[in-house]
This record gives sequence, structure tokens and C-alpha cells, in this order.
Amino acid sequence: MHNLELEVTGKHGIHARPSAHLSKLFSTVKSNLGVDAYINENGMHCNTILDIMTLTKAQGSYINLVLNGERYQEAMDYILNEVKDYLRHVTSSVSNV
Repeated sequence: MHNLELEVTGKHGIHARPSAHLSKLFSTVKSNLGVDAYINENGMHCNTILDIMTLTKAQGSYINLVLNGERYQEAMDYILNEVKDYLRHVTSSVSNV
């Protein structure tokens, strides 16, 4: 099990647009790499926009992702690159547990 911490940096927190991008990102990781991404706080899978929006994450809060699967490092690298390149609402840091 490996953790990836994402900090919500957007002024309005996680709303529909970043939620849509994150859910697409996590679904891609699952289908292409076979790595399951879920939110550590409640074990919620991140497959839909509503899943992510219901977290009601405000600016300055964190989303702690747990990645499970043999190709977790590829998934982590992919998520980090996508967040860096396309999401101005979220920054990331890595902590392996």
C-alpha cells in the first residue's frame, strides 16, 4: 500500500471541473495499470465526479490517496505528472507507507 498526498490549493477548493479531471485520472490508472486508487479517509473509490465532490475539500485541505497494485510506481508517476501539468487546483507530495 502506497500513499500519495494531494493538497487542494485552488481558491474554491475541489469543485466540478477538478473533480472531473481527477475522476478521469483515477479511472485511467485503474484501467491501464491495474492500480486501485482510493481515498484513505473513508476507503472511497475515486471513480466518479460525485465521489470526489462529496469530500467537500476546501483550499488547504489534503486528499490522501492509497494506491494498491503491482504497478503502483507507474501509477504514482502518472498521477504526479498529470497533477503538475493540468491541475492548478491541486499540488502533490509522495509518502510511501
